[in-house]
Amino acid sequence: QNTIETRNRNVDVKKNNFDVKKNNVNMKKKNVDVKKLQKSEDAKSSQSQIGSNLASS
Repeated sequence: QNTIETRNRNVDVKKNNFDVKKNNVNMKKKNVDVKKLQKSEDAKSSQSQIGSNLASS
């Protein structure tokens, strides 16, 4: 009886670990998206900066 319960618990823990790993992968993907976003924002802001510099000079 006890060994079966323990086994089931181990399966739950493994499933949980798997979910955590999946979650980590999702987080990594999100981080990549955020970095991409930041890059495009940086590009936009530097372009607008150049534009305003030209306008003011």
